[in-house]
Amino acid sequence: MAKKRTTAEIIAAARNSDRGRTPTPKPTHHEIRVMSTNEADIKNAFGEFWQTVMTVFTTSLTPEEWDIVICCVWDEGRVAAEPAKCLLPFRFPQTESDLDQNVEHFKIPHMNQFVSIYVAEHEKQYIAVDRLLPDEGADTDAFDTEFAHLTDQKIQLMRETADSSTIREQLESLGISKSIFAAIASETYHEVNLIHIFGPDLPSPQPPQTSLEVFSRLLHHADHYVSKHCGLEFEDGALVSVKLDGGDTTDATIELLTDVENLQSLCRDLRTISILESKVSERGEHKLRTLLPHVNVIR
Repeated sequence: MAKKRTTAEIIAAARNSDRGRTPTPKPTHHEIRVMSTNEADIKNAFGEFWQTVMTVFTTSLTPEEWDIVICCVWDEGRVAAEPAKCLLPFRFPQTESDLDQNVEHFKIPHMNQFVSIYVAEHEKQYIAVDRLLPDEGADTDAFDTEFAHLTDQKIQLMRETADSSTIREQLESLGISKSIFAAIASETYHEVNLIHIFGPDLPSPQPPQTSLEVFSRLLHHADHYVSKHCGLEFEDGALVSVKLDGGDTTDATIELLTDVENLQSLCRDLRTISILESKVSERGEHKLRTLLPHVNVIR
């Protein structure tokens, strides 16, 4: 299993990548460090974290420059927050030629600051779970279950402390409304792979007009890059094969298909969907086959 980059490395890479933004200076890092193992101390520190996030962003940016806060949750015991502007309406590639473009859902404003919180106890918990990771090729169910449980605990902690802090009153006093979302160890931000923490939810994307739009959203949900070289096969411009392989593809990924109008018509040229080594259950696989009965599902 490849070692994840540190939060600072990931944010620096994102800021200096060719995503329509000029390179920015090294960020000024506002970090809260929590060495206590006491649950009440950790909750209080998260309350302080949310206060710091809102104070830094509301004083550094105008309300028009940002809509939401995106928090990267990493298994090194750190949560790092940065502001983002929603690029509405959210869209996905419609045609094969669109894959040459970089379709983004959020813009990170030019600023030299981000805010993070490091909890030593959380890092210890993740290290303990990492010991469950078996050798390559072995079953990872025990690791996956414990990692998901630990992540759910962190999300619940973030929700409780955000809702119980005074950020709601702080924002209301400024006459603005903002939201907080979490991205779990993801280096790409799209509406479909963000977890709601606090405030208004994100608007839904426009109804898809092509099968590529449909499956681009699913690929992003499973944290895949969407490109011609990442699991998409075309014939005469029509999408004929999709690879949703890997453990990040789950029943929740398949569930995204249920609300798509005219799904079978949109996907009439699609012949195969691969879900090898995925975490899709038998029930999820059955739903996929029911929704797209003409498609060969490779398991």
